[in-house]
Amino acid sequence: MKESIERQSFVLYYDWGYPIWHLSDEEAGQLFKGLMLYESQIETYRSKNEMPSPLKSSAAIATFNVFKPTLDKDYEKWIKTRDTKAANGSKGGRPRKNSADTDTQKKP
Repeated sequence: MKESIERQSFVLYYDWGYPIWHLSDEEAGQLFKGLMLYESQIETYRSKNEMPSPLKSSAAIATFNVFKPTLDKDYEKWIKTRDTKAANGSKGGRPRKNSADTDTQKKP
């Protein structure tokens, strides 16, 4: 795995429970490990269009392929949010209040 993961989390949806419950425990473990590996190195997997190595069974691969578009969409949304926040942060924050201004205000 990467030394430094920029994004610290990803979303698992309740809707994904139905296909996961139909997998054996071994296949579900492969799927979970595949999801974790894919999300930790998403840019590498997306650029090469590869499957994570823990996915061995056809059922785990098929289930992963159902989830992959949502993972990619969530990643794109995160990139957009991150870039927006970085742009806003580079503008600087709200100017600090001048202490002289706060002393002159009358309290009701």
